[in-house]
Amino acid sequence: MLPFLLPLLLGMIEYGHYFWISVNAVEAAKVGLAATIAQNAATPAANCSAATVNHTSTGILGAGETAAVAYFTTNVPQLAAYATATVTCIGSGPVNGATLTYPSWQIVVKMDFPPVIGYRLPWMKASTTLSGGITYSTPALIRTL
Repeated sequence: MLPFLLPLLLGMIEYGHYFWISVNAVEAAKVGLAATIAQNAATPAANCSAATVNHTSTGILGAGETAAVAYFTTNVPQLAAYATATVTCIGSGPVNGATLTYPSWQIVVKMDFPPVIGYRLPWMKASTTLSGGITYSTPALIRTL
């Protein structure tokens, strides 16, 4: 009975860890997107090529990326090293059947982290940057003004 229950228990622990990281990554993406919108309200961009749309700390894209990673530093410090946030400006036009106003903002938070039990389970996506690691990317969150 033990040879059956032990792998099951380890799989449950690893999946719970994966789920916990995914929930935190989505929350970080929400925080980053809110910071992007707030920075755009403070320094409005007329289009995606405006001077304020950049990845510096005072730019619209940089503010969102910094806020998303800062979420981990404040709430879950052990995950901060594994997070990469990417904010992009999307031009006008249809996205998933909806017409976006100009400009619109998209954020994706990618997590590359080591497994808890020492090895990656077969159904978890392998990390391309961390040897033996697992990767999780949030769904793209899009916000328009």
